[in-house]
Amino acid sequence: MKNATYIRLLKNRNFAIFLSGQILSVFSDSLFKISLMWYVAGMADAMSSVAAVLFVSYLPRLIVGIWGGYLIDQFNRKHMMILNDCLSGAALVVLMLVMQATELDLWLLLGVRFFLSLMDVFYSPAASAYIPTIVAKEDLIGANSLFSVVYNALDIVSAGLAGIAVAAMGFDKILCVNAALYAVSAGLIAFLPASKQERRGEKANWSELTRGYREIFTDRFLRQFVAIVFTTNILYTIAYGLVAVYTQSSLHVGSEGYGFLQSTISIGMLVGSALVGVLKIRHPGKVMIWGLLFQGAVLLVIGINSSLLLAVVCFFLFALSDALAIPLFSYLQIYVADAIKGRVLTAFDTMVLLASPIASILIELLSRSSDTLRIYVFCGGIMGLLFVVFLNSKAMQEVEI
Repeated sequence: MKNATYIRLLKNRNFAIFLSGQILSVFSDSLFKISLMWYVAGMADAMSSVAAVLFVSYLPRLIVGIWGGYLIDQFNRKHMMILNDCLSGAALVVLMLVMQATELDLWLLLGVRFFLSLMDVFYSPAASAYIPTIVAKEDLIGANSLFSVVYNALDIVSAGLAGIAVAAMGFDKILCVNAALYAVSAGLIAFLPASKQERRGEKANWSELTRGYREIFTDRFLRQFVAIVFTTNILYTIAYGLVAVYTQSSLHVGSEGYGFLQSTISIGMLVGSALVGVLKIRHPGKVMIWGLLFQGAVLLVIGINSSLLLAVVCFFLFALSDALAIPLFSYLQIYVADAIKGRVLTAFDTMVLLASPIASILIELLSRSSDTLRIYVFCGGIMGLLFVVFLNSKAMQEVEI
């Protein structure tokens, strides 16, 4: 393995600036979400309040996602990222000022959470569509892998720092820090070159708004890619969502074992992302399809296991293999025409997002008739079935970077 790709990327001035801005923006968002959940958990009727916060965080993408992709294709993506960071920071400043004047109302917190999630509807696809502007085609997989490594590391760091920050600073001062991080992120992005695309001048009719969805349903590769990611995301959500129950009912260990498994999963995702970035992957479709077979086998082992040590190894391998989808997502960024890239990426994200509520329903239904071990075996079997279904798919097998 060679790390030349990462070195070359970090020597790329524009990429280094963009990565720095992304780190600050993502870290700020993560710190706010964790701090907000802790703050809400201390309010009256905590369970309902927490559920409400989680609910509104999903709403924007489902409600206005169709407009997000359209606007990303109409306006300069660099300017959109700057505007989003500025508006997000301003929203937190307003919340901080209100908090200093009076006691925070749950509805205000929900409104701010909704607004920040709304900003992310535009920000994330714009950032993804912008990457090919500053990165060479041969470095695209490495760039996305590096972003994945950084995001997983930020999840680990922000989770630890949020608890310390809340205790040491208080929620209001955390809001001030978050707003400052958003401002610095916007300043860094301002130094980057403009997006390649210019304003298209297309009318906001229904045909243009839904073009991303129509492109996915009419293009065989996009249609199959969405089908794989949507289905596997359901299985991932079930597999990761049952870790706590699995720890208690099957491994018969305490909360320390649960925490150890969760840390193992985070480390596996980080290591997998780093490895994918330094490997020379020419056929990302084949890699992802064979990864389904590997993940299915790992889930089957989890489903017949009652040893903590073996569970740690299996969850590490399962999380590590999550990264096998990164090369295909990199191919997606160059496969889709620039004029409709924002709409396709937003439509892709919105369709895949529906996997989370479906997985929650399935967990409830499966838990009524099966124990945790059988559910893992079931998920492993579905992974194996997906492998068989897509093994001979030309649209996936012939993908080449």
